[in-house]
Amino acid sequence: MNKISFLKTTFNNLLTRFPVNKQNKYPNQVNLMLKKAQYYIQLNNFNEALKILLQITKNKPRHVLVLNEMGYCYLMLDRLDQAVEVFIRALRIKPFEPSLHQNIALAYFKTNNTKQALEHYLKLEKITQGNIDATEHNNLGVCYMENGCYEKAIVYFHQALKQLPEDSQLAVEVRSNEIFAKCKQKRYHDAFEQLDVLYNKYPSSDIVLENMAECLIVLGKQRLAIDYYKRLLLLKPDNEKYFSQLVRCLIECGWFKDAILYLKQHLDAGKPQSSSIKMLWYLLGLAMDGIGKHQEAIDCYNHSYGLTS
Repeated sequence: MNKISFLKTTFNNLLTRFPVNKQNKYPNQVNLMLKKAQYYIQLNNFNEALKILLQITKNKPRHVLVLNEMGYCYLMLDRLDQAVEVFIRALRIKPFEPSLHQNIALAYFKTNNTKQALEHYLKLEKITQGNIDATEHNNLGVCYMENGCYEKAIVYFHQALKQLPEDSQLAVEVRSNEIFAKCKQKRYHDAFEQLDVLYNKYPSSDIVLENMAECLIVLGKQRLAIDYYKRLLLLKPDNEKYFSQLVRCLIECGWFKDAILYLKQHLDAGKPQSSSIKMLWYLLGLAMDGIGKHQEAIDCYNHSYGLTS
């Protein structure tokens, strides 16, 4: 074979491996970049993966797999609004893709938008003909519970439990959710009987302690709930939800001075996240009102509403 024939053969082999078209001279470059992004995702390096995925979308804005991976990165980085936006773009292109419904449902679930989460979880269940995992069954149950459909919630919790080992962390969470749904139904005897068994078995589980506290609040037993929130804060001292619930219970019990002490220490220490500061100032205002310090209460409310510099 002469040199010219050899070069032609080599070039044709390259064309077979890397086909050329007018729109993109190197279409396989997209796949290589995507694989690199997926490699970073496997390493939990979502920021690096995002840089690559965003670069791909400049030329391939309707590439569903790229959009799905991009949305997943936003989801893992808790940039939930951006995640939802990207998943919606992808669903307009491919409305029956199960992984898109799975991911957008989780994004909505994490933002406590349980109505939208429920809609997409149900679509996922329909598309997959019921082939969803225990986490998705549990999340569906929570969505139904948050929207007042307690019987349906319990059905999904039972389905989740069938898929799980008895002593797994998720199984404990699902049982706790089922108990809370029964408490919401005012099936207090059943709820506390089950909760007592669960508590005796897992006395240090934050999930069990949280559900015990929430059930006590539903029963109007805030004084008992306070002890559980104090124990939860020993397990997770920086948890803003547990702290605000503890303070609410103190205020509802009329223990305003205790609430003020907790809140002032917390605010002075600079502990609260920006998302919870307004709520804590509002609670401090309620406590100040409770002891008759109305001007101080007004100042706290102004802080809460952002009316002070």
